[in-house]
Amino acid sequence: MKKENIKATIKKFILPVFFLTLTVAVIFNYDFIITRVANLLENTPKIAIGETNAYTKNYDFKFVQRSHDFRPFSRGELINVFFSVINNGWESFTFYCPSEYKECLSDVKEISDDEVLLTHINNFAHPFNSFKSIETTFSESGEINLRIHKLYTPAKIRQINEHVNKVMEEVLRDDMSLERKIRALHDYMLENADYDKLYNPGRTDNINDSNTAYGVFFQGHGICSGFTDAMAIFLTRLNVKNFKIASENHVWNAVFINDRWLHLDATWNAPLNDAGQKTLWDRYFLITTEQLIKLNTTDSVDHNFDKTVYLEFRN
Repeated sequence: MKKENIKATIKKFILPVFFLTLTVAVIFNYDFIITRVANLLENTPKIAIGETNAYTKNYDFKFVQRSHDFRPFSRGELINVFFSVINNGWESFTFYCPSEYKECLSDVKEISDDEVLLTHINNFAHPFNSFKSIETTFSESGEINLRIHKLYTPAKIRQINEHVNKVMEEVLRDDMSLERKIRALHDYMLENADYDKLYNPGRTDNINDSNTAYGVFFQGHGICSGFTDAMAIFLTRLNVKNFKIASENHVWNAVFINDRWLHLDATWNAPLNDAGQKTLWDRYFLITTEQLIKLNTTDSVDHNFDKTVYLEFRN
């Protein structure tokens, strides 16, 4: 066949088929192509957003809210990214500072260095998603990497869940009110665990895991963080909104019941006397901030919490 005939055949048959195929491909991949082009034009890398886990809270708080696109344009939105990564149960996550947010990197540094702020953010997540430590690395180009080291291992989570299932079957009845169910679980926990006076948060050789719900449930010992985590796990299983409140030296539960937020401090509801004997109280069971303040003594500041963080209790 002559070259002229080959060229004519290509023009007549092959080229139309090629352009038709290309057109169909563009139609079926329109959204993908548009997204890729937009990312190239904006010079913004695509953020890989994974699945959340079973312990992710699907509601927001006044201080922190769930981030959906993970593109912060302010310090508040940056805090929301940190919270969302923790709340979603992710062990690592990468996001980027938008070019419009000039203070982004400096704010990342400030937040990642502020242990008190990170603790407050951590308190709004489920205990099983909370961190023991969090690493933040970043580049001058604006890439931010978070690595979450969880407080609870998968093995301990399974053990705790099995234990909680048995406890709830044992102590709860269908005819109980919600408040009565919370009280029954609260009392069961305090009857079966004592405050660990020997635990030292600054040491790594403590005998018991008293700072976690594992110590409370399986070792019979806890400190305020352990009792609060155990109570938070119970509350979540009852589908009750909750978070943890931290002061300088103490932590307790915030509980949303009957359309308002109340305080529950299980640790202070089981005081030990000088002889080491325990008495169960209800003084700190589902009370208002006004009641909490009245119960404080002049020598105690354990319940002086930051109302700029725990805004649900701000008058």
